Amino acid sequence: MPAKRTVYRRDELYESVWSEPMVKVAAKYGVSSVALAKTCGRLAVPVPGRGYWARRKAGQNVARPPLLAAPPGVPNQLPVRRVALARPRQPTPREPDERITQERSASAAIVVPETLERPHLLVRDARRLFRSAMPDRDGLLRVGVTACLDLHVSAAALDRALRILQAVIEACTARGMPVEQTPVTRARRYGSNSEVTPSNVTRIRVDGEWVQISLREKYSVTRSTERPPRELDVAGRHLWELRRTRTIRTPNGTFELRLESPVTGAATFVDRKNQPLERQLNEVFVAIYRIAADVRTRRAERAAAARLAQEDARTREREESIANEEKRREGVVTESVNAWRMTRDIRDYVAEARALAQAAGLDGTTSPNLTATLAWAESYADRLDPMRALRDAALARAVARKPE
Repeated sequence: MPAKRTVYRRDELYESVWSEPMVKVAAKYGVSSVALAKTCGRLAVPVPGRGYWARRKAGQNVARPPLLAAPPGVPNQLPVRRVALARPRQPTPREPDERITQERSASAAIVVPETLERPHLLVRDARRLFRSAMPDRDGLLRVGVTACLDLHVSAAALDRALRILQAVIEACTARGMPVEQTPVTRARRYGSNSEVTPSNVTRIRVDGEWVQISLREKYSVTRSTERPPRELDVAGRHLWELRRTRTIRTPNGTFELRLESPVTGAATFVDRKNQPLERQLNEVFVAIYRIAADVRTRRAERAAAARLAQEDARTREREESIANEEKRREGVVTESVNAWRMTRDIRDYVAEARALAQAAGLDGTTSPNLTATLAWAESYADRLDPMRALRDAALARAVARKPE
């Protein structure tokens, strides 16, 4: 990827961070707000504190600190080389799918059979299981923990539901779209992780993506009409109603076919007065194609976002590595300069002390402690001298070049 060179100038950066929030300024430089704050710290640029912009928005007059002269060792501008990351392209509008046009043609109309003469294996197993199933409290049949077509209908509507699913499965087979019933497992039924096989669902594979399909019978809700005894007082009637009044759900023969995916949303088709579900099956397949396309788009967007996050993380690591290396070098230089100054001061001290001792007539015999202390100070300066290795190398080179 090409490297992008950005130059941060103290005066420009100061005006920017005090004119608008740090997040907006960072977006203009193409970095995160954390990286920009670190750059401000390296250039000794003061930044607004917490709550500054909220107080400004509330109309308060908040003073900002002036930009002082750059301290020693701090540059007025800082060039930074950064890898220019490729941002994910915005998704383009979906082009019309030829299959959608074909589904809406009269020649591709899906016809629901009048009777189940040679049902599909999944339909045959579902018919066998549902005929022996018991209805729940709402009057809808439930198979239990056995893998079966995702159906939830009453006994009266079972034949119609099986015929609709038979037509859907036959249409899937004709279009080269496998249909399967997942086994009963402990996995979540509709989890957010698309890589986990959901438990006991019917699903269709379209262009490498799975779309789940289910069929439900809706019900009408009524309240029980049983009246409380007349001899009860107000409190007794209230208690009786709490214990005896209940909601009655009655299957009404209206079907609802639902398509969904763990990655995207769902599409629902419901019986209408002038358009029963049997006449909406081609639109069901249009929705299947669109859901599969949305799943592929979402998956590509997630993969691009993951790659971008990895590149951003690597960029931040490089920036932190560069900053740490600069801090290490600053520490080494500062330590060397301090040692060099200390060495110079010690040698000046030793020279002046010896000159004063000589002027006072002191020597090693009359003042042995002073002589020993100055000798130790001189050797200490030699050990502390950061330029000692360079001086020795320069001296050796000069000796080697000196003619004999």
